[in-house]
Amino acid sequence: MSVIALLFFGCADSRQSNNEEPSDSAVLQVAQLDFDSLLISSEDAELQSQLKLLFSKVIRANPDAEATSELAMTLDANNLGSTALKLYQYAIELQPTNFELQYLYSRRLKQEGNLPQAIAVARSAIELNPSYAALHLQLGNWLLESGDISGAQVSFEQALAQNAGPAASISLAKSYIHANKPVEAYETLQPIVAQTRHPAALRLMATVWQTLGETEQARRLLEEAQFARSMWFEDPIGESILRFARGMRRELQDVQTLLANGQVDEAIATLHGMEVTYPASSNLELAYHLGLAYAQKQQHEKAADYLLIAINIESTHYPSHLLLAKTYVDVGRLGEAQRHLEEVTSIYPNLRIAHQELGFVKLELDDKKGALASLQNAATLDAVEPTVYYAIGALLGEQDRCRDALPYFKRSLDVDPTFERAHFGIRTCEEALAIEERLE
Repeated sequence: MSVIALLFFGCADSRQSNNEEPSDSAVLQVAQLDFDSLLISSEDAELQSQLKLLFSKVIRANPDAEATSELAMTLDANNLGSTALKLYQYAIELQPTNFELQYLYSRRLKQEGNLPQAIAVARSAIELNPSYAALHLQLGNWLLESGDISGAQVSFEQALAQNAGPAASISLAKSYIHANKPVEAYETLQPIVAQTRHPAALRLMATVWQTLGETEQARRLLEEAQFARSMWFEDPIGESILRFARGMRRELQDVQTLLANGQVDEAIATLHGMEVTYPASSNLELAYHLGLAYAQKQQHEKAADYLLIAINIESTHYPSHLLLAKTYVDVGRLGEAQRHLEEVTSIYPNLRIAHQELGFVKLELDDKKGALASLQNAATLDAVEPTVYYAIGALLGEQDRCRDALPYFKRSLDVDPTFERAHFGIRTCEEALAIEERLE
């Protein structure tokens, strides 16, 4: 039986420099671990090989910081939680200002049942990156679980300020229920219920109605929300460790690689093979990836079918709405594309790409007033596409508002100095303004 030595370290002094070696005082013990006991399955040769390689880099005298982080995430992604915690501690000692590690460590602490320390680590992580919405949202839920209602509400408000979307609104409403403020909970929930009809929102609203004594209203909502589930929210760091996971997550990672390499048929075959174990009818990620693959293959009808399944599973999953809208645009179904984009902008009012694409769809529908409003929303949210600013300039120019248009043409050049069309817009407006001045 294979045995390997692993150093177990305690919590690091956060003041330690990145260039310093871990201190001797951090070493709690040297443990002889039964290597096979760390594996999800002793038959998983690939995972076993990867862990052995990473272990060999971690236990040497001058440990590899990147290997330590990867080992912690690999253990975490494969639910080897207690060992992952120790490796996260060590990895953070090697990289004390690494926000990603602090965030993942706090999540694993919560999963292992250590709520107080999870909260403490999350608060430290926020100091490193106060703009990561998913952390504010999760910290708020942990504070609510710990009984700190006011602290939870502050975190949920910060999550909303960082564009966490309806999941943060639902959590804020839950905190109002805990604080015995059903009216505030109702006012927070009502837009989300109206926009999404999401089971999590419906069930929480049913609780509000019950609190207010409206049992019939509550009963109807509970009948509609038969299958309770949590609401999706964007968490790219949390999703990033899935690349180290085995099973479906790893297979999806392989699919993404195939699609990136243009091997669409192979990706589709892999996805349909996965359907035997993970039916797309009830699996958001599989349905979305099938929609993505068929969209890349230009099989628009099949792509739309799977994306509609994904939206039916999770109405707030904006990537599915955006891709479905693009699919509809590709086949000329502009009205349906507009409907999905408007749904996204109502749920995620600060999602720049949704306003941008909605503006261009409205342009194709010859709704110039609506297009201008949507594109200006995208510009306010710091759009990164020069075409957004150019289109605004062109629409304003058509209204003989060249003084207003010029800054947008110039902004398109600021975003992309090679964007030649901007020069035409600038020249046209400057000529028009010169004529206007001569006539005055």
